[in-house]
Amino acid sequence: MAAKRAVPPEPDRLFALIEPLLAAESVEALLESAKRALESLTQAYATSIFITDGASVVREVWQPEDDARRARLRPHFLGLTHQSVQVGEPVVLPFPASAATGLTPHVYLLKARGRTLGAVCCACLPGEPEREKRLRVVIEPFIRLLAQRITELLELSSWRLSRAQYERWFKQLDGHIRTLDRERQKFAAVVNQSDVYICVTDETRTITWANRAIAARFPADANGSSWVGRTCGDLCARFGKGDCDDRCPVQRALEDNQAAHEEFKHESPDGDRSIYATALPIKGPEGRPQEVIVMLQDLSEIEAVRKSEARYRALFEERQRALEALDRIETRLRAVIGSSPIVLFSIDREGVITLSEGRGLAALGNAPGETVGCSVWELYQDYPAVCDNIRRALRGEEFTTLVEIGEITFDTHFAPLRDPDGTITGILGVATHVSGSRRPDQRAA
Repeated sequence: MAAKRAVPPEPDRLFALIEPLLAAESVEALLESAKRALESLTQAYATSIFITDGASVVREVWQPEDDARRARLRPHFLGLTHQSVQVGEPVVLPFPASAATGLTPHVYLLKARGRTLGAVCCACLPGEPEREKRLRVVIEPFIRLLAQRITELLELSSWRLSRAQYERWFKQLDGHIRTLDRERQKFAAVVNQSDVYICVTDETRTITWANRAIAARFPADANGSSWVGRTCGDLCARFGKGDCDDRCPVQRALEDNQAAHEEFKHESPDGDRSIYATALPIKGPEGRPQEVIVMLQDLSEIEAVRKSEARYRALFEERQRALEALDRIETRLRAVIGSSPIVLFSIDREGVITLSEGRGLAALGNAPGETVGCSVWELYQDYPAVCDNIRRALRGEEFTTLVEIGEITFDTHFAPLRDPDGTITGILGVATHVSGSRRPDQRAA
């Protein structure tokens, strides 16, 4: 082996060696550039770079790519790397005589942001002490730069994967919300055109919705007022039952958490009619009933009633399954949002915040839900770009952009919310906190 003298490079040549490291867009490209630069700087017999996860090597490159040298030196270099990473300081032991004679090992730890990423190992021929001292002045800053760039690219890769996952979750949630809204519209259209009399009560037994048929057949009073806001006791009184008693199907459905049935007699111009009431509980996330759907059917045409009941029961069961599926999705999403550096928010068309969740709020000094009810125009009056992005979304544009609030940067996706008629009712957005990592639209200078 002929001796080579390592000479510290001139500034121009040093910049030429560093430039590919700054321009690398992946860890693999960075390591390829780094090994060639280290060979030029050290003129070593062999150079290796090991990236570890603390227990094992996950990436390694060699220069030169000589299988014989690698097979001879790798066991010793691996041992030095693992020991150095464990103790947090370079551990250097001479090569065994069987591995390399006349070569001196050098170990440099790759450290950045409080993490030890691995080590750079060189097998060098002996040189002059002063020359090696001058060379170290260049090598050690180079190693620090390399460690910093590895950390940045690993964080950027992790951030890209996280962002892709959040976007998939966001699209999945949006799809489920749209599906549920379509089912709601279909349900409302069917029951409003049906000849079955239907109303909905809340857990206090107050009627919150009634279809056209029940208002036409059983008006709340002589003036034709709506049933909404009245109680199920008022409805029972319409059939001569007075206030609610133990036979009230709504009360039983709320107490027993299962369907309840009751038959009433109703006097009409064409004679007494038998009205069959079915109360179906609608359960909340905790499994307790929050609403009750009441169906009143005229038993005078029993066959039509039986078919109608089966049809609507299937419809209600399908709606319940959709609600339960959406609840499971929402629970999982809340768990993800609560443990991820993102902010999920919604704003109504007046600019009032209606939803503010996610661990990313901590970067702004806010707690989840803290700003709900506040006006974005007042909160961000000192940040015109933020207000402009909100106006764009309220005009119907869906887009992704970087939002800067002081020194905090979020990669933010805005999407307009629309009612069944297509009118914009607000916006829904997801913002990922990216201040601590390199942004995708920035290139290392």
